[in-house]
Amino acid sequence: MFNLFSQIFFIYIATSFLTTLKLNNRQESSDPDSDVILEYRLDGLRPATAYAVRVAAINDIGDSDYSDSVILNTLEEAPSEPPRSVEVLADAPGELLVKWQPPPQESWNGELVGYAVWCRGANASLALGVAGWAARAARLGALRPAARYELSVRALNALGAGPAAAPLLATTLEDVPEAPPQNVRCEPLSSQSFRVWWEPPPPLLRGGLIIGYEISYRAAEADAAAAWERVSAGGGGAAVAARAGNYSLRVAARSAAGLGPRAARYCNTLDDVPGPPADVKVFPHSEDSVMLSWLPPLQPNGLIRHYRVYTRPQRIGRHSSEVVLVSEQQQRAEQALVLSGLAPRRYELWVAASTAAGEGDMSAVVAATPSATAGAKIASFPRRVAVAAGGAATLRCAAAGATGSRGWARRRPPPPHADPRLRLDGDALLVLRATFVPIALPPAEAEPSLADNYTCTVRNRWGEEHATWELVTLSAPPRPRLRLSAASPTALLLAWDATGAESYTLEWARGEGPRAAREERGEARGAALRGLACGARYRVWLRAHGSAGASPHSDVLLANTLGGLSKAALEKHLISTNSSCVRLNLLTWDCNGCPLIHFIISIKGFDEFSWRSETVQLEPHPFVFCDLRPAMWHHLRVVATTTAGVTTATYYFSTLTETGERIPAPAQFPAGAADAGGAGGAGGAGALALLAAAAALATALLLLAVIVYKRSTAKCFRKGYEPSSVSEEDKSVEKRDNRRNCQQVYTSSPIKSSKKEQQEMYEISPYATFSMSSGAVCSEGGAGGAGGAGVGAGGAGGAAASGTLRTFGRAEPAPLSAAPPRARHHHDPADSDEYSLSRAMTLMVRRGESDSESSGSPCAECSGAAYRACAQPGKDLIEGKLIMSPVEVGMKGEQYATFPAEEVFRGVTDSSAESCASAARLPARRRPRRHAPPAAHAAAAAAAAANGAARYPQRQEQERRDFTIHV
Repeated sequence: MFNLFSQIFFIYIATSFLTTLKLNNRQESSDPDSDVILEYRLDGLRPATAYAVRVAAINDIGDSDYSDSVILNTLEEAPSEPPRSVEVLADAPGELLVKWQPPPQESWNGELVGYAVWCRGANASLALGVAGWAARAARLGALRPAARYELSVRALNALGAGPAAAPLLATTLEDVPEAPPQNVRCEPLSSQSFRVWWEPPPPLLRGGLIIGYEISYRAAEADAAAAWERVSAGGGGAAVAARAGNYSLRVAARSAAGLGPRAARYCNTLDDVPGPPADVKVFPHSEDSVMLSWLPPLQPNGLIRHYRVYTRPQRIGRHSSEVVLVSEQQQRAEQALVLSGLAPRRYELWVAASTAAGEGDMSAVVAATPSATAGAKIASFPRRVAVAAGGAATLRCAAAGATGSRGWARRRPPPPHADPRLRLDGDALLVLRATFVPIALPPAEAEPSLADNYTCTVRNRWGEEHATWELVTLSAPPRPRLRLSAASPTALLLAWDATGAESYTLEWARGEGPRAAREERGEARGAALRGLACGARYRVWLRAHGSAGASPHSDVLLANTLGGLSKAALEKHLISTNSSCVRLNLLTWDCNGCPLIHFIISIKGFDEFSWRSETVQLEPHPFVFCDLRPAMWHHLRVVATTTAGVTTATYYFSTLTETGERIPAPAQFPAGAADAGGAGGAGGAGALALLAAAAALATALLLLAVIVYKRSTAKCFRKGYEPSSVSEEDKSVEKRDNRRNCQQVYTSSPIKSSKKEQQEMYEISPYATFSMSSGAVCSEGGAGGAGGAGVGAGGAGGAAASGTLRTFGRAEPAPLSAAPPRARHHHDPADSDEYSLSRAMTLMVRRGESDSESSGSPCAECSGAAYRACAQPGKDLIEGKLIMSPVEVGMKGEQYATFPAEEVFRGVTDSSAESCASAARLPARRRPRRHAPPAAHAAAAAAAAANGAARYPQRQEQERRDFTIHV
């Protein structure tokens, strides 16, 4: 016979919303007792979501209650939506700032671990990983200026990247040209102009669109303080109008961002006839000679080849001439010539300079008459001489006439002949090394300056003459102060204060590598070093140049570009395996602000000797490495190369078994990854650090446990009680018992009844409050049966079955109205022990382990001790509490109490028949008692009752206020 079950099931699914599915199921079974297993597939659930599922069955009669809920977690999937509100900003040359908003949280499909940004240009492709679900922006550097790029952003979790946002096109800002014009050349056009040609910088180094060029020039022999003439040009060449001469030329390309570096060259025009000499003078030198001296032309109009000196008698005769050759080193030097063989008459003289174009204009005409008695004259030209600090100069004092002596003097001491920095050489004073006194230094710490007025004096017996030269020491620009104003992954923005320099030289080096340098204009107050390595440390210097020379280098500036070495991914985000493949989600690798170039993946098994390696790029999909052996542990080495450098991380992973199960970890991981380079991520170094931390934590916990144990033991023996007068043997036994039981010890205090009585007595408190066991009757052999006698007729059996109680003697009696304590602990009777306290008090007890209520106490064993006495029928019990009158207990001596068999402190402590049965076997383990037998105790109890009854009413109120002894 077949049983027919027609069932309708409701499946109740709970997450943040509630869903109920109604299923119709008809199941036939020939066996009414057979189990029917029903299955149903729930579709349309969200990934990485926890669901609570419960089922109810419905038949023709009605529906059942729902089953217990089962919590189910769906697996993760890659994000299903792209990031939102993606925008790209070009805020610096060669850099792009990408911003976005995360996708809706319901589309994460798991834990969002970061984002990946791809940037593709004409000749380059970069990938940048950004860690963290809260990331909102990324900066891409090392891009070409004025170049167009396509960018896309994806969100990613542990299973891979989601769809990409719509690609955006962006163009980077222009930068100054990174290279000077190429192949600069020039040729003279005339004596008044020359032409310059050049080629533009290389296309990749133009920084954008070249909108023009700047040509600056000045005379090659001009002083350092001379200004540069500037001419703008728009093509690959220009004609420059200038006086005839040799020029220092510089050409720079210009973009919308500014001028680039300059290319330097010397150019010259065709020679022209020079102008007249700047000055000329003549003096009698002897009876048949005169001395003529002159200065070079202010407009040489080319290279001076020679000078021609013309001489003629005044107003009569033809002139004669004499040529004075000039070298290139003497172009700007004064010249002198002694004309001899002259008659004693007056002569006229003049000078003209000559270049390749011909002879120029003549100088002014001067006249002189040879004389044997001519007074001493200075033929040189006193003037202002400027020399750079640290440079050399020559002050020439040429004398005409029969010179008797020549001397030099200066305005400030020491005199020239006593200064080692000055030297006399014939008619010249040589300044060996001009010095300059910095204003910032006190005079005591600086070398005295040589800048001064120097006076030359020549004399003979016919006359003397003085001439003064002003020596000016030109100081170099002060040392500039360089500072960092901003940094990006591939650039450093620098700034400095004005120093009055004509130009600057900026030098930098990566780490301890070689230096690179470039020139900056004198009016510049900052510069940008671009195209640097991401996350690198640089040393930067700045040097100022002026007419007097270059300043010392600035203090070295240590600066880092943003970013750094990449950070290894977490193992749980990076690795997933099956029985033959490992899946690596390389997108979870943290680039740390520097674009990734490639990965090198290496894998080998624990029992293999060679690595299998493969180089991969960062792609939107995870990398899969297959052909692995199942159920085997492997080494994984990942070498990530970014623009900042190389990061190496090692991991351990295992493939699954053929049935999809995991294998246990080995007892110790081998050191097979020692050749993997630096450790990173969750590899060997991380495991070692974790083991060291665990060992340190275990040691700390062990020390803490020892300290707590010692403190709990010390607290068990409380202070403030006097020791009882017992023998040494009893003391040792009591100490041992007290240590074992960890109880609070009360000792007796002797009280003398009167001065006449010298014997000591112990006052007994009439009430002792303690917890008792319930529901059991102790028996030993046949003694103490159900109808056992009371206190006076207990006999041996009664004594064996009753609990023995003795209270402590005290100076003040305990209050009689004290209530019994509330029991707070339950104990296991199987782990109990019996012991006695002292001669002053003996109590048969059972002790067990405390439960969790006392586990938090520093002396848990003290609070957990329970003292039970086995009960015997014969006493009344009112509401579960034992009532003992003073007559039954007695005022002094030892008391015996028996209790009902059914309800003895049932609500206070736990007990069972086994506890009383074990108590019957305890006399074999007890040490002998030292108090009197039961007959003697009865007599002592009667005497104590008579003596204590008289004092009882007076002390009742005092006893209530004092204390109740709790054992």
